[in-house]
Amino acid sequence: KFQMQVLPACGHAVHEDVPDKVAEAIATFM
Repeated sequence: KFQMQVLPACGHAVHEDVPDKVAEAIATFM
């Protein structure tokens, strides 16, 4: 299973730059 999601205003360390959005994307994916 694969899902691409673009999170604007972040760099290579996405989990550090926008942790709330990353957590939401992972929770929605799972």
